[in-house]
This record gives sequence, C-alpha cells and structure tokens, in this order.
Amino acid sequence: MTARGRTLALLAIALAASLSAPGSAAAMHRCQSTGSDTVEASRYARIFSKPRVRRPAYRVTAYYGCLYSAGKKFHLGDVGEPGLFISSFSPLRLAGRFAAYGISYEGPAGGFYAVVRVRDLRNGSVFEHEAFSAGSNDDGTKQVSDLELSRDGSVAWIARVNAQSPPPTEVHIGSRTGARLADVGFAIEPLSLALSGSRIYWYNGATARSDTFLGG
Repeated sequence: MTARGRTLALLAIALAASLSAPGSAAAMHRCQSTGSDTVEASRYARIFSKPRVRRPAYRVTAYYGCLYSAGKKFHLGDVGEPGLFISSFSPLRLAGRFAAYGISYEGPAGGFYAVVRVRDLRNGSVFEHEAFSAGSNDDGTKQVSDLELSRDGSVAWIARVNAQSPPPTEVHIGSRTGARLADVGFAIEPLSLALSGSRIYWYNGATARSDTFLGG
C-alpha cells in the first residue's frame, strides 16, 4: 500500500470511530425524537419527555431513555392523571449505560407509593426497589427527594413523606441484587446525597455520614 493509501485508510478508520463515539453528533442523532424535551443528558445517554395520548383519551407526559451507542429508545413511564398514571417522575440520573429515577404514584384504591427504578439502556433490562422500608407510614405523599447512581447500576436514594406528622426520613442503598436501609432520622437533609468513587455521602443534622455502594 502506498503512503497515500495508508493515510486514506487511517482517515477512514478515524472517521468511523468518531461517528460511533459516545456523544458524537452522529451517535446523538439516533436518540433524537421530534417534539421532545431533554430532561437529563450525559455524553452517553439522554432522557427526554414528550406529550402523548393514551387510550381512551388521557393526555400524559411520556418519558424515554436512549443510549447513544445503541440508538434504541426505551419507554420509562407516563406522568398523568393521579390514580391512573405516575404522579411524579423525579429525580433522574444517568451514569454510563444506566438510568435511575424515582417514581411516585397514587394507587387506584388510594394510598401513596414510591419506587426507585434502574434501567439498562443498552438492553432495556430493569430492576426496582420500594423507596421506603416495610411498614412505613402510608399517610401523606411519598417521594424520593434525592438520588445518586454509579456506572455499575448501583443506586442510593433519600425517601421522605410529606405529611402533617411524617415518619423519619430514610437513606437506602441498592443494586440489582438487593437493597438495604443505610440511615434513618428526622434530621436527614433531603437533598444531601453526594457520590465520590464507590462511597455515598449525606448529612444527618450536622453530621456527615457515608457508606459504600452495593455491587451492581
């Protein structure tokens, strides 16, 4: 092969790599959707919302996640009329190929519930955990106030209840294999989660606490 031929071959390889690289314009284009709004994005993936109508005539805000390298859009959930659809789809996090999100909803027969869900945007597989410990007070609106996600799919969250006499706030750590209660108390700061390496940090009153993530 001539020097010119080798140069052209290297340029072709570099071009192909740039088109498939995470966050490249070509890769990101595969996750675009007409009429959508980006609600969370990273160099690897995007979460977006768009208005939809579900049968028979319910208007909802639908959420989707898409990994740029895969280019497949996965439906994550619909926010709409309480008792029929999700009430709250927040907070949202992206890490590598994983998306994590808190879901709050009202049951058809009453009662408020919250879960944390993690989806692998490469193949669509999903696992979820109840946001609260068993036996938590069902009175009031349950919510996931803060959430952190690692690149292996491990997740940590803070769960609280908006009520006149709420139960203590809880900190949980989970993965595909299970979850555990890491802390509980009335003084836990609801937006204090921070991730550094394999450790998760939060505040309980004036005390900074930390724990290790479970393996994904």
